[in-house]
Amino acid sequence: MGFVKSVIGLFESPNDTIKGLKNNPGGTKIFLGAMIFFSAIYGFVYGFIAGDISTAAWHMVKFPAALFLTGLVPYITLYIIIKVFGVKMSPGDLMASLSITFAVAMIVAIAILPLNVLYTYTGHSPAVIHSFTLFISIIAGLIYLAKTFRILGSAEEGTAIVVMLISAIIILFVMTQFVDLFFNISGATSQSGFMMEDMMMNTAQKASIVR
Repeated sequence: MGFVKSVIGLFESPNDTIKGLKNNPGGTKIFLGAMIFFSAIYGFVYGFIAGDISTAAWHMVKFPAALFLTGLVPYITLYIIIKVFGVKMSPGDLMASLSITFAVAMIVAIAILPLNVLYTYTGHSPAVIHSFTLFISIIAGLIYLAKTFRILGSAEEGTAIVVMLISAIIILFVMTQFVDLFFNISGATSQSGFMMEDMMMNTAQKASIVR
């Protein structure tokens, strides 16, 4: 698989690999393919341990779809914001940036997946470690989002971090909406107002993607 070599290059020499995308637009397709491939695997396995084979097959479609639309819908908004902050990225560069971000996030999720399976088959709810998995995966993805802003966008370190944080808020907001749409978790509402326990439960249910 061609994207395996690209992913390894991304981890071993991120500067060279990311810079190479400037002259190789096809590299974006590789990372987009990696995102779809790994998110499909994660969706299938998680759907299987949380339900049955039909649930697994449906999750195999919904996970990549949710990620793809999360990058597509706010694309124009993100492009305008990075331009306002002086990040010198073309539309293709931004697409590469988002593809790398989601690909890295799903690769990390796959790395943690065996722990998810073990935790589930020892009698625990898969949603607990799934929430932890997504938390770690998102952090990893955002680290590379900042790297792409710095390398592809020729941004200073501080500017790259600020734009990454703003972009992260937008991306996570959009992702939450598609999580609600695809996985029907809008019933996760607080019943007692300002109680921290209810706030944490609501967050956990949102992050777990399934009830």
